[in-house]
Amino acid sequence: MTAPQALDISLEDSFSKKQLVCGCYDPYTGSLYTNGSENFTELALPWKSKDKMRTAAVGLVVCLNVGVDPPDVAKPSPCARLECWVDPFLLASNKALESIGKRLQEQYERWQPRARYKQCLDPTVEDVKKLCHNLRRQAKDERVLFHFNGHGVPKPTVNGEVWVFNKNFTQYVPLSVWDLNSWLGSPAVYVLDCSAAGHIVSAFQKILDQRRSSSTSASTIILAACGAGEILPQSPTFPADLFTSCLTTPVKTALRWFCARHPLGPMPPELVDLVPGKLNDRKTTLGEINWVFTAITDTIAWSVLPTPMFHQLFRQDLLVASIFRNFLLADRVMRSAGCTPLSYPALPATHRHPLWKSWDHAADLILSHVQRAVARGFKTKEEIPPMSPLSFFSEHLTALEVWLQSMNPKAQSPPQLPIVLQVLLSQVHRARALKLLCQYMDRGPEAIHQALSVGIFPYVLKLLHSQSADLPAMLVCIWAKILAYDVNVRNEITRESGYRYFIQFSRTNAPAHQRSLALAVLSMFANGFRDAQSLLLQDNVLALCCERLQEDDPITRRWALICMSCIWSGFHLARQAALQGGPRSALNQVQARLSDTHPEVRLAAASALVLFMNRGTPVLLTDPDPTSDEGTLAAEMSHVQAALCMLSDGSKFVRRELVVLLSTIFSLYRTRMAEMAHALWPNGEASSGGVMFIREADGDWLQLWSADASAASTPDSSSQPLEGQHDFARDVDSVNEAEFFSTVLCAIFRLSKDPCLEVARPATAMLRSIQHDAGMPMNAWPRASNSPTIQPQQTPNQSRIKRLWSGSSPSLKPMQAVDESKVPWSDAKDDPSSLCSTCFSDAAFKLKYSFMRNPNPETAARQRFKKDFAELETQRLANTTASAFPLQEQLVALDLDHCTPRHVLFHPAKPFVVTVDNTNKVCVWDYTQDSSLHTSFFSCNHPCTVSGLELLHPLSEHSGHLVISSSDGYVRIWSDAMNDEIDAKQRAAFHGAPELSAQPNSCMVTHACGSTLTLSGDTPFIRVWDLERERNVTTIMHGSAKHGTTALHVLNENSSSSPLVFAGCNDGSVRLFDTRASCSRAHSIMQLHHESVISLSVRQDPMVFDPTVYSSASDGRIAVADLRNSELLQTFTTMSHVSSMAVHTSLPLIACGSSRQNVSVYNTQGSLLNTIKHHDGFLGQRIGGVGQVRFHPTEALLAVAGTDGIVSLFASASSIFA
Repeated sequence: MTAPQALDISLEDSFSKKQLVCGCYDPYTGSLYTNGSENFTELALPWKSKDKMRTAAVGLVVCLNVGVDPPDVAKPSPCARLECWVDPFLLASNKALESIGKRLQEQYERWQPRARYKQCLDPTVEDVKKLCHNLRRQAKDERVLFHFNGHGVPKPTVNGEVWVFNKNFTQYVPLSVWDLNSWLGSPAVYVLDCSAAGHIVSAFQKILDQRRSSSTSASTIILAACGAGEILPQSPTFPADLFTSCLTTPVKTALRWFCARHPLGPMPPELVDLVPGKLNDRKTTLGEINWVFTAITDTIAWSVLPTPMFHQLFRQDLLVASIFRNFLLADRVMRSAGCTPLSYPALPATHRHPLWKSWDHAADLILSHVQRAVARGFKTKEEIPPMSPLSFFSEHLTALEVWLQSMNPKAQSPPQLPIVLQVLLSQVHRARALKLLCQYMDRGPEAIHQALSVGIFPYVLKLLHSQSADLPAMLVCIWAKILAYDVNVRNEITRESGYRYFIQFSRTNAPAHQRSLALAVLSMFANGFRDAQSLLLQDNVLALCCERLQEDDPITRRWALICMSCIWSGFHLARQAALQGGPRSALNQVQARLSDTHPEVRLAAASALVLFMNRGTPVLLTDPDPTSDEGTLAAEMSHVQAALCMLSDGSKFVRRELVVLLSTIFSLYRTRMAEMAHALWPNGEASSGGVMFIREADGDWLQLWSADASAASTPDSSSQPLEGQHDFARDVDSVNEAEFFSTVLCAIFRLSKDPCLEVARPATAMLRSIQHDAGMPMNAWPRASNSPTIQPQQTPNQSRIKRLWSGSSPSLKPMQAVDESKVPWSDAKDDPSSLCSTCFSDAAFKLKYSFMRNPNPETAARQRFKKDFAELETQRLANTTASAFPLQEQLVALDLDHCTPRHVLFHPAKPFVVTVDNTNKVCVWDYTQDSSLHTSFFSCNHPCTVSGLELLHPLSEHSGHLVISSSDGYVRIWSDAMNDEIDAKQRAAFHGAPELSAQPNSCMVTHACGSTLTLSGDTPFIRVWDLERERNVTTIMHGSAKHGTTALHVLNENSSSSPLVFAGCNDGSVRLFDTRASCSRAHSIMQLHHESVISLSVRQDPMVFDPTVYSSASDGRIAVADLRNSELLQTFTTMSHVSSMAVHTSLPLIACGSSRQNVSVYNTQGSLLNTIKHHDGFLGQRIGGVGQVRFHPTEALLAVAGTDGIVSLFASASSIFA
């Protein structure tokens, strides 16, 4: 697999469907995700060096006095003689000193060629003082390096004094480091190459300790060759200035040191001078070994130093970084010669770091190659052929790849990270290194921080000018993560014109998910950054985003919308450009995406519209922006009107964006809205301007449009749109000021009744403000009573819960009650003007954190669970016989504490049963332990009851989501209801059937299948909601409200949709609708009963292609039909006064419950198997009237909900004692 192919796979995994869902269901995991920024408080950790520094001046003080040895040093014979690789005894003393000084300067210039160098050879105290003053004057506030070679003077004193000469070289004169420090100032670097250099370090530490309150200690760096009681190495194998050689010529010194210590015996040191190539050319052998040395020393420092110290010493100053990398070599070499180099700040010992073995291996390969070439007769450096590239970098990239594959969440940063940094300099390994860097940064913010801390930023910034064809996708991925982590790099992107790289990539034919990343980069680049907004506007990025809105990929559309909103947010010129183009203007195209099929795209479109309108100045009606014309104002009014279609959106985040948009109108025209409210509702009831308002039975207000201002409208189903929502979008010419504000007021009021707190609370705050401004009493409007509340649970009478074969009593774990202060109408202190769109922050948050999710292990575990569940189901069915299933043994009785159970539901894979009673209390029971996992309930202040209970995705990590619908048309979705370790949470809520809110005590029926929810009731509509996309995908009009739906069943044939809807009506007919058809008329209608259908079930026999429909009425007649072929297969009569019927999905069982206190179980042929009339026990009481019966999906287990407040579970005797 090539690197680009592998990258495509990686990016596709990163942008899996999981991170697309915004408060929606993920069909692959069955999980419901909310926007992650709810708990997002983390800020980017600092990774840049706050103060970049430069060593501007270097002073070289050399005290040799060639030919005269200091009195306190006894040199052996032979001894080390080379100074800067120059033998001073081969030249005249003055020439030798000048040659050494010149060579020392050349060695430093290799590391910092732009610094100013001053030599001070065999100086006096005055010479050193003058040198220090000149260096500080030249460097100003920048760093000065002071190099001291004291090989020709006595060792430093215990008091911290070094020795120099008098003018006549007849005496050694002491120079205090106190004076030296005061002359040189800070910041400064001291390199001390002399014996007993530890005395100087100790003296400096005393000075710095006294000045610790100032910045002197932090800006002073000291490197010393040895400790206080140590003498420099004198072996002729090494140069006399071994410490300086390690710092200034590290590769040569390291190779010579390796020659002397080769495991198979010493190698000729002359081989080092024959290594072909140049140090600054990585394509040559010598340049490659120097490159390897840099990578190894950088990696050692990264692995042993704290990050702040690493930044200070290895990333702040080019010269300091170089000599500290080389100091790690000195630590290894000097220790082998009996000396311990010192530093301030102190570094840990690194001479035994395992990476030195990699260096030894590379050095051995290089020197062995040269030795073989010499043996073949090559005598000069130019003649020796270059060797093949070393495998060092490829091997360490492989090591990093193995480390990434382990994916240990507790693992620290990989040790190879600095090596990746060096590999980015090579075109050969660059693509692979970038791919691995992408994979590493996928681990999340900590990995991004580590990558930035190690220093990748300047490298990837320069790569934005690269023309290589295999790098753009990876660079875009890396930059998306960098900007998601820290947007403070935008100035560098602007300075380097790097944003054009992403614009060009967005215009290519790259895969959609890669182009969406480029749009994400442009969005984060432009967000709140005026310079970036201007640059992107000049480069016509708005038009580019409009093109990307036509893509099939929802991620691309989403980021295109976010990018547009970031460009015109607070930028008047961009808003003007967005209005140009007529019907194809950018703003019109954004408006069109308010009805997109994906909720995250609708959310981005809503946010874009919010940011377009939120400009902080009046832009509508009689308070226009002086730069706007009448056409612009009319267009903006039209867009605000069109945005009200979001009122019926299933996503709470989209509805919240509508609240933010309306809060903008509220903030701009607060006084006018108060005046309009007072005019419309002076006494709580009024009508005005062609807009009629009527009060419904539950106290709600319903807005109806009237073509004639003087004509009143009445709520009739024929006047309502097919989707059941009010026609808020009006033609621009017919919208006047009164109509506009009245529409906005009614929209705010409807949002104040939203079942989600984050929507209802700010809308309620706006209503309260309008009431206050209009001087209206607080009870002029009914309070928003549909928002969810969690009431404190009422503990059931535990003594009445019994398990018939065990006397243990259950334990109840209550749900945590919500603070009443959070209920929207109890605390309306939210300032509507402070509301802002969170779409961009949520998207950036997911871009930053969602990469951490590795779907593979989770998917594998989920697949194993499904496989085990399927095998278990097969085994259960195989152990049952098709002859008889007498369900006469009472397994357990659950007492609901005098509450009447309305609904009961089994979990298919866990021993849980869910009950809902007449007080809307929802309980989850473990019927094997006689315990309630959760006991909670929500209530509405106007009359409504729970009318539907469904379970979605029972095999997910949440053990499914409870879908609870109420008679007012609202649907609420709860997660973690079956987890005894955490409290259940309401994850989503929406108005599934808006027309039912005007009908008190109406009936609503639901059926869930896959990720869809079908609902109907006392309404002529059947609505199919896609819970994954949070929208009403199909609306079927099957008749008038008087022939409403009483039972529903949806057949999912291909697991990707719900094409067949079976509906039982109150006229006794059963109807089949195919949602794939273009029209909404019934495919088949069969009049199977003379009374209302009370229950409807569909069984799909694997041996029969057509599904079989079982329907029942209260007269006890059960009809079995094939609605596809309009064929009645069978009818039989069970009992009278049937209140509920259930058909087992897998077993040939039918259960009928009667209001006359009995339950009968039949097979699918109509034969009676058994009848249940009493509870178990010697004096078992008669069961109550049956409200509902329901089978377990896979087991021969029946739940009976009685009017006596007891839910009984019945099973066969064989299953109980198995």
